[in-house]
Amino acid sequence: EDFFASGCAATLNEYHKYLDGNKSAAGFSTRIKDINQFLAGINWPGDITFHSLPRRIAIHNPCTLTHVLRQETKPYTLLAKIPGAEILPLPENNSCCGAAGTYHLTQTPIARKLRGTKITYLKRLGPDILATSNPGCATFLAAGLREAGLAIEVLHPVTLLARQLKQ
Repeated sequence: EDFFASGCAATLNEYHKYLDGNKSAAGFSTRIKDINQFLAGINWPGDITFHSLPRRIAIHNPCTLTHVLRQETKPYTLLAKIPGAEILPLPENNSCCGAAGTYHLTQTPIARKLRGTKITYLKRLGPDILATSNPGCATFLAAGLREAGLAIEVLHPVTLLARQLKQ
């Protein structure tokens, strides 16, 4: 299962803010990279190839990846490596899906309304897969997809990339 969380990278990236200017904490924070950012920034050996995937893949940009880490383009870079895949941004990707940490538990009606907007866009787009980098968003959106009767698989971009890796 997925163990890559943009929320964790975002928290570690802001770690220095909680330690009153501790210089070693600031140094630590500058070294944090989200897995999408790391993989999109490396030089991939030419012998690494991917199986074709003639599917529509919608990308959800979690708030942590977009507003905190500012790395929202990296999943697109990674998934573009998969031949045959049609990569689609989810409309209004700068808006929260409603999960927001524990927000979906403490402000349920508002969170469900925010998620409803995303589900409406997914109905219109009709993707086969929804890729998102935050497990909280993935779980919350997957529940909304099930409630709406939509059979859209929800995966982390790196999980999808690994699945298509030729061995």
